[in-house]
Amino acid sequence: MRCQCLLGRARWDADALQARLSEYVRDKLGSPDAVLILDETGFLKKGSQASPD
Repeated sequence: MRCQCLLGRARWDADALQARLSEYVRDKLGSPDAVLILDETGFLKKGSQASPD
């Protein structure tokens, strides 16, 4: 419930969060000529049957 309250009701400063995240990523991946590429395309499943789990 606490996590749900934090994510659903808390006020977020989007600019401050973006700056903090950028700093964290820069520190962890820090290379002056580094490039980070995010690709959310993934692989689409083919067919109509679900895979057995």
